[in-house]
Amino acid sequence: MPTPAPGAPAPSSGRPATRDELSATLRAAVTALKAPLTAADRAEGWTDELRREFQEQFSLRRSVLVRHGIAVVRPPARFDEWLADEGIRPGRLHALVTATQQALVAAADTP
Repeated sequence: MPTPAPGAPAPSSGRPATRDELSATLRAAVTALKAPLTAADRAEGWTDELRREFQEQFSLRRSVLVRHGIAVVRPPARFDEWLADEGIRPGRLHALVTATQQALVAAADTP
């Protein structure tokens, strides 16, 4: 498994995330995706448009979480499949998106 980027959420422990944990994970993902792409990111297949699309997805989910609570946050789209469809290779942003998806899945399992 690739090493997460600085500020990236920790891999899921398999237990449901708390509201604060999920909020922190989404905030870290949005912050990381606001930064300009590096040469390594571009070499892995990232474009500015794709970076903004993922940033928007995570930002919207964080807004829903803050306004309505963890029970209302929609289960995630298959971000891993989206990355594969776009031809994104493993790297720091791939690890970030994967870890964030895992946190969203864990949150969806929260009663």
